[in-house]
Amino acid sequence: MSHFPLPALPLAGALLAVALGGIALAGGGEASQNTPSGPPRVAEVVRYATSGEYTVEQRFWIDLNRAPDAEAVADHAMGIERGETTVSAQYKIGKHKWASSSLPLTLYYNPAGSGAKPSAVDAIRAAISQWNAVTPSTFTFGYGGTNSRGTGACNDSIVADGFNTIEYSTVLDFGVLGRTCTLFKSSSSPILEFDMELDAATSWSTESSTPRGSYDLPSTILHELGHAAGIAHPCETSAACDAAEKLSVMFPYLNDGDQRRTLTDDDMNALRAQYPGGPPPTAVPTPLVIPPYSREFSAFVTSLARD
Repeated sequence: MSHFPLPALPLAGALLAVALGGIALAGGGEASQNTPSGPPRVAEVVRYATSGEYTVEQRFWIDLNRAPDAEAVADHAMGIERGETTVSAQYKIGKHKWASSSLPLTLYYNPAGSGAKPSAVDAIRAAISQWNAVTPSTFTFGYGGTNSRGTGACNDSIVADGFNTIEYSTVLDFGVLGRTCTLFKSSSSPILEFDMELDAATSWSTESSTPRGSYDLPSTILHELGHAAGIAHPCETSAACDAAEKLSVMFPYLNDGDQRRTLTDDDMNALRAQYPGGPPPTAVPTPLVIPPYSREFSAFVTSLARD
């Protein structure tokens, strides 16, 4: 997932790692959110690297069934220095966000490497529609259609082309389901580019009920677009999460067969806090009834806590 339902990825350079999280919804077409039980099977790990004037945040989605040590996979892919985890909060926003002059944030889809995989167009449009419906907020996405550009922000050499592209990739490391890459120039600068890669060898699903062994594409893209907007995971571990956080799209767990396709108040409050368009929201947990579910998704990222 930065994110946003999946495992984690790597890059090269001086790097920093911090704990982050994911998403989940129950199958059967219901938009019900579930709490995790048992060990996580998909981890989202975040790494930072610098090349020239750019720094990139890469989020790797790692299948723990194939690569049990997500940290080792990310480290091997990039060579990193571990960082610190952030404190628990009702929601978290990242250190970086988009400048108002860059909004709406236009996303593109490159279908070239999709092959027989489901098109991501409908999932992208649905995710954009949900995030854009959050008010009051100054943030909006736009959809620019398809293009033939690559995901240069995810390259070791970091190639910024000014286009925020989502595409399938055939070059991700074994066990990596996908990665998202957020580009900026300094610790206090705005985000300049966002690219996302989906593993072309992974079984992705857009069905109303996601089968075991497949990963839900709409849930994944909805979650990762939250990271694209500069939102972090609300908590680092299942034990640290409260009831509202466990139902959120930005929750750090999601596995094969699970879905999390509907934004919660926690998710929307995070976007309002990052891009306020009115009085800042009060992050107060709402008592919720949590049905059980069996699979999890975890991750890692640097973020700022807002109570």
